[in-house]
Amino acid sequence: MSTKISKLISRKFNVKLADNLGLPNGLVKIVLHFKINKKGEIIDADADAPHRKLREEAIRVIKLIPKMKRPGMHRGQAVTVPFAIPVNFYIDS
Repeated sequence: MSTKISKLISRKFNVKLADNLGLPNGLVKIVLHFKINKKGEIIDADADAPHRKLREEAIRVIKLIPKMKRPGMHRGQAVTVPFAIPVNFYIDS
């Protein structure tokens, strides 16, 4: 599942947004944080990013993740599952 989420993020995240933010050339690191609740819905979306606009873009992309058909399970009980996914890309202006 993490692979599918990572593929969605790489397809939908607008990395060109970083070109006009005045960030230095080099590696940009963003960490996406969210939870999938007992109903399979994305909740508590947030991101650690070097610029507010990149954080907003990351949260926008997290919210594109579709509702899961099955929630996370632990010992036969539906549980909320936390996720943290890194997004790394290079700026080369």
